Amino acid sequence: MKKSLFIILALVLAAASFSQALAATPAPGGPFSTAFYIQNLTAVDETCSYSFYTSTGTVAYASATFSVAKNANYEIYTPSISGLTSGSYSGVISCDQKSEAIVNFSDADSAGSHNGISTPAATWYIPNLYNNYYSYYSNVYVQNTTGAPVNVTLEIYGPDPGNPNNSIKVYTSTKTNVPASASVVFDQVGVAQLLANKPYSGKIIATGNVAPIVNYYGGPGNVQLYTYNPFVNGTTKAYVPALYSNYYGYNTEMRVQNVGGATANVTITYSNGQTANVTIQQNSGKSFYTPNILPAGKTLYSAVVTSDQPIVVVVNESNAGNQAATYNGLAVGSTTVNIPAIMKNYYGYNTDVTCMNMGNVNTNVTITYKILGNAGVFQTTKTGIAAGRLVNFYTPTDTALVSPVTTNKKISAIVTSSGQPVNCIVNESHSTNPGDVLYSYNAFALIP
Repeated sequence: MKKSLFIILALVLAAASFSQALAATPAPGGPFSTAFYIQNLTAVDETCSYSFYTSTGTVAYASATFSVAKNANYEIYTPSISGLTSGSYSGVISCDQKSEAIVNFSDADSAGSHNGISTPAATWYIPNLYNNYYSYYSNVYVQNTTGAPVNVTLEIYGPDPGNPNNSIKVYTSTKTNVPASASVVFDQVGVAQLLANKPYSGKIIATGNVAPIVNYYGGPGNVQLYTYNPFVNGTTKAYVPALYSNYYGYNTEMRVQNVGGATANVTITYSNGQTANVTIQQNSGKSFYTPNILPAGKTLYSAVVTSDQPIVVVVNESNAGNQAATYNGLAVGSTTVNIPAIMKNYYGYNTDVTCMNMGNVNTNVTITYKILGNAGVFQTTKTGIAAGRLVNFYTPTDTALVSPVTTNKKISAIVTSSGQPVNCIVNESHSTNPGDVLYSYNAFALIP
């Protein structure tokens, strides 16, 4: 039985010849190109294929079948695909075993990453939307994952001008008859109802299942690009593995959106013991800038966010060098977590994996690296990770990854715990390139 992953949306600005690629969305600049990584989550080899679709739903390219080894990954770099012309595409990967995927896309000075979507839905929640929010703008891509046309509506919520403590719907836009497998874009640039320097939240409602992503990016002179997946459901407890307050130059902003049916009473408990209590109106969101809350320095913080209404959480990461990325707060964990792409000096890129103990007692956490073409066991274990606390694996300093065995090699990983649920976020960054060369994505907890 084939299992589908809707992974690329409209973000494959791919090129058979990179120099001919389009300079277009997801942000000013370009040309953009994409690499995506498939991870086989099973103990048997699998057979996969992928297809790209135009905005009218026609097939632009269909690959031959290929094999992905058990517990290994497979990389596709779109500029190297012979026969795929320059353009913006949505895409679908099909495999005969359980798989997950992540997508990296970049131009010369900016980069973003998002997860493939294996479980589409008709309703999604978006914590961050902007129109000139201190020179930041946003757009939303939505792919139709059904076999027939669908209508897609984006609702945007913001402060009530008559009562700043309330949230109201300020804007609605509908795209009708979106073809099967195609995607559409909702751009917030120039939307008069969205005021400058005000953050907004959103909700996607479709007449069939869809797969969306969100981008926000700096205006002229600001190359920062953030990308993340919206949320299908909220949770009353969200885990945030990595918060920075001038952590080696990095800072974070956490955004919490109330997706419940009433005002939410929210408590944030940071790993240093600090707490914050706030109320958030229905469909609205609030931001928490880490440097204004936690002491600066070389301390890696985590947090647990609890609420009496369902919430969703995203975290923005950035530094003064314009590196920027976004990851999603964690709602569920597992004793097994899969990571499709790990880099150890992979053409200058390295990876940082931060995992959080989402259980009630201490646990041991092991990361096992799978290096394509190498049968050796590359493994690191860290013990005694307390409940609600984090553990970090940084590839340049992980002694399990010995160069030159791991240099420029395709690596995936499996994280396991000794009994408590864990989950992880992954950052990929370049050691020397200037500009926004930071990718961040959520790992995949293997839920039974």
